[in-house]
Amino acid sequence: NKVSNVQQFNVQFQQQLTNNTALSVGYIGTRSRNLIVYYNLNGGTLSPNTVASPCPISGRTLGNCYPGVGSVIVRDDQGRSNYDSMQIQLERRFSKGWQYIVAYTLSKTEDNGEGAFDKAGNTGLNYIEPFATSRLDYPHVFSFQTVYDLPYGRGRTYGSDIPRALDYIIGGWSLNSIFRAQSGNPFDVRFNNRLVNLIGDPYTGQRTPYLNRAAFSTTGAAATAIGSLERNSLRSPATYQWNLGISKNFNFNDTTRLQFRTEAFNILNNIQWGNPNTDLNNASTFDGFGTIRGTAPFSNRQIQFGLRLEF
Repeated sequence: NKVSNVQQFNVQFQQQLTNNTALSVGYIGTRSRNLIVYYNLNGGTLSPNTVASPCPISGRTLGNCYPGVGSVIVRDDQGRSNYDSMQIQLERRFSKGWQYIVAYTLSKTEDNGEGAFDKAGNTGLNYIEPFATSRLDYPHVFSFQTVYDLPYGRGRTYGSDIPRALDYIIGGWSLNSIFRAQSGNPFDVRFNNRLVNLIGDPYTGQRTPYLNRAAFSTTGAAATAIGSLERNSLRSPATYQWNLGISKNFNFNDTTRLQFRTEAFNILNNIQWGNPNTDLNNASTFDGFGTIRGTAPFSNRQIQFGLRLEF
């Protein structure tokens, strides 16, 4: 196999807006070639433009290249991927107790396989995925993160000369926060491991059922063809998450400090919906095709506490 390789390139413009604030706008791209993909050399075919490799034995046809052997899974180097993005960032350096970064990324990720996790590797077909949207594609990502030291207490703007006992109560407090919003997960619908036909609007406009069953047809896709639905062309609901942290420093002297922290992940307990059920054979109205009954792993609200002694 050829050696896998990655080329990365970027162009960035930066402008200082104030003494503490800067804006940057950039283009970041990646080209990956000779990536690993898997296919079944002893498998059947769907159409000429999706055949991974012809049978190397003269006189034998695809689907019966090695009679009686079963699947012949080949590890090949026909994989490729592209990533293109515009990234905008506004940053305030830590000054007067406040720091923040606001960032937005508009991107597109495409590939023709996912290595060992590829769905096409065990379909019984001599087939590689078409070059299309990657399962790692998240076109819109927005984030805001900030750290703010409350201006009360010793060494801060207000109350710098208050008694130490009072400083233990009202001084040394800090807030930190991260908000993140991004596009949902890309996915597709398959029947017998093959893309189905899309014949209508795939979405219902409701949370559940999320997908419109009548928009998907198995005609052709269930037999000898790939359906018209593009690979990874559907998308689950977008996700929004806000994390918040509070810390308190107890300064005993110049060299000894105790810090108390509490951090809440997804503090509003906003539901981070997962992908809908894509099993066309499941007609259940509760958890059948098109319904969403799962969430992203570990996305429920979590709160943790910590103590750290520095000396």
